[in-house]
Amino acid sequence: MIEETGRLGEAWRAAGGALEIRIGINTGAMIVGNMGSRRVFDYTVIGNEVNTASRLEPLNKAFGTHVIVTGATRREAQAHRPGRFAFRPLGGVMPKGRTDPVDIHELVGRQADLGEGALERLAAFATAMEHYRARRFGEARHLFLAVLEASPGDGPATLYAGLAAQCLEHPPPAHWDGVIVQTEK
Repeated sequence: MIEETGRLGEAWRAAGGALEIRIGINTGAMIVGNMGSRRVFDYTVIGNEVNTASRLEPLNKAFGTHVIVTGATRREAQAHRPGRFAFRPLGGVMPKGRTDPVDIHELVGRQADLGEGALERLAAFATAMEHYRARRFGEARHLFLAVLEASPGDGPATLYAGLAAQCLEHPPPAHWDGVIVQTEK
């Protein structure tokens, strides 16, 4: 979907329009099918995991990404298609309406489609996230800024470089776990 809207977007922009999509994907138990009464029904999907996926979609705006998946989805993709997709860890988030944090990742694309530079930036970002979660904010910020230097405008690196700088200026409490709390749907 991202590839197709990107392709179509060029023509739409030339005509004065635009379309950008954001996607949230989760894996888990859900109920799918026709729901309702005999007279009024609709084909739909319901369940806690569906609600979680719907909360991920708007997080793309905050992270500057297009596709965010849960750790469960990443694990399933890796189990069924090992090495096919490239993911970037985005840390933990407390989706609005949930009481437990969810580990999230950016689906960057197909591994085979990424160049060596992109793979190096993903590895550097993952290392920066390890430093961030371990409260080594100076090292984390330095690595996030290096990712930004190589890829200006990188949304997750921009977000986390800012968060690391805030944590350096105002160290978080001892019980800090790095989880981002979603305040908007």
